[in-house]
Amino acid sequence: MRKRKTQTFSDGTATVTVTAELYAELEDLGEVEVEIEGYEDWIPRGNLENEVQPGNTVKVTAKVQARAFREKKPAALRTSPSS
Repeated sequence: MRKRKTQTFSDGTATVTVTAELYAELEDLGEVEVEIEGYEDWIPRGNLENEVQPGNTVKVTAKVQARAFREKKPAALRTSPSS
């Protein structure tokens, strides 16, 4: 990941240009944990009254976490998929 920002400042007598660059190399891309609220009972339904409008929805929550952190987390705080 690389971000770069350049900004120039001037007060009429002098001009200063500042460039900041942020660079991160990710060795552990992590894992994604997904929760879908009420998925077991959810049936997708379109909007038959107005096809431009969405039908029913389901709430999806995704969490990205480094594998190393997940392994160090106490067992009591780990979540396991429900059966």
